[in-house]
Amino acid sequence: MFSNRFIDFARKYILLTNDKAFIEYSKTLGAILETHISQNLHNREERIVKTVERIINDINREPKMEVALNNAIRISTRGIFIHGGTIQVEFEYFDKPRVRELGDLIFVLTVNFHHRKYLEKFTVTQLKKGQEDKYGANRLSLESAGKEQMYLLSRFPRFKVTRGILNKKEYLLQNYSGCLGSIGVFFKPGDMLIISAKTLEGILGGRSSITQRQLTVSMTASKFVARPCCCRILFCSGEIEEALWKSEPLRLFCSLCQSIACSDCFAGNVYEFSWKFLGGFIGEPTFVFGSKFNTSALGFLNDLLTAANQIVQKSPRHQHQDRILMANTQSGSGYVADHKNVSNHDERGFGIIQTTIEVEE
Repeated sequence: MFSNRFIDFARKYILLTNDKAFIEYSKTLGAILETHISQNLHNREERIVKTVERIINDINREPKMEVALNNAIRISTRGIFIHGGTIQVEFEYFDKPRVRELGDLIFVLTVNFHHRKYLEKFTVTQLKKGQEDKYGANRLSLESAGKEQMYLLSRFPRFKVTRGILNKKEYLLQNYSGCLGSIGVFFKPGDMLIISAKTLEGILGGRSSITQRQLTVSMTASKFVARPCCCRILFCSGEIEEALWKSEPLRLFCSLCQSIACSDCFAGNVYEFSWKFLGGFIGEPTFVFGSKFNTSALGFLNDLLTAANQIVQKSPRHQHQDRILMANTQSGSGYVADHKNVSNHDERGFGIIQTTIEVEE
């Protein structure tokens, strides 16, 4: 039922996520996020977009973000900040046309096994600043524009890019995991909560605001003991599932399936987020076990990385980069360029952060 190649990959990947060096790596990424979010909240004048830029700069300067855990596994996290404007999209919001920003930051996780793409997930994240209410509680409040953007990242209706590097392109994206779009909220004293836009929309209902505590309690209360396998695999059901679950290959398969095909798109703080992101728990899967999974989302990601690559090649601002974002025509995606010493002149833009994990023999 399962090839030796898959069993080999599953064992190595599960061991990786429990390795001390991997945990230290996730802590380093969490610390970078926490540092800049804290600075953003202390400086009320600083725009979120500047925080994104500073995070990407620090990730690219940090030597610990590109390491070899052993002879068989290498991890690298790199980012790029695209200056000069956000990606604006037009869509229908309850039968009314709206134009909103797609997102501030796109997180991409790519896992290559024996030099072949085996797993990939990404999420489009819109960042918000939480406020302290009169009772001293951290609170997220969404104005009408914020609700429209949440609708976009939750449901992904057909949309057309009206401004930005994907200008004039139209997309109709599937959101199987519910985590293709997410909302990240900066809270005092310097933390970030991230949640699926689809889940947040359901929790809010018709409300316009919610406290950090209410969000956390809602997510904790909704947790349940997952079945051994919750992916869209036909044999994973009922008595057949219980019998197959006794097989080690199936246990390995379902352990990965829980993280890859069934996203847990909630993290209450930056350290939880960095571990879940690196472990493959957050984002919409585009590749699963070496095969394309969500071709519509994969096409969007490929278009985005290809367009970013063209900007890197043409703009004098990016000529200092060590390597360029390259579209992989065989797999349909790519990797994010090293991006150091970014200029701070533009007030608008968005970022891409990608972690690539190379698993060898």
